[in-house]
Amino acid sequence: MNSPLEGDPYYSVTWNGTLTPRRTGWHMFNLANVVSGTLLVNNTMVDRRAHNGNDRILWLQAAKAYPIKFGYTSSPDWGVHPSSVNGIILQWVEPETNGTWAVIPQSQLSPVSPVASSGTKHKMTVEKSTK
Repeated sequence: MNSPLEGDPYYSVTWNGTLTPRRTGWHMFNLANVVSGTLLVNNTMVDRRAHNGNDRILWLQAAKAYPIKFGYTSSPDWGVHPSSVNGIILQWVEPETNGTWAVIPQSQLSPVSPVASSGTKHKMTVEKSTK
């Protein structure tokens, strides 16, 4: 994966936004194509790739926006990372889907705060990281 920071192969990316479930009930989350990444939903760690996964199931209400945060750290030691070819895939199992993993639809994710009147926006940041 090419570094977004010219000349530096070590970097981290953080994306903050909201997730709005379509159904009320238990949801499970998974990061695919990620060697080292973290995913927090409603401030709860639901997946941590660097630690053999740490999948958690969360009870979420339909149509309610929850904070979501994804973090990724690069390392040239991994060689060509799958995300450089296929992107990072964010999956979930929703209630009443018989345990079927599916990509979370873009319509359920938002980079903008649900409190639109405040003008606060969530954003992606890229930073230099240490080895």
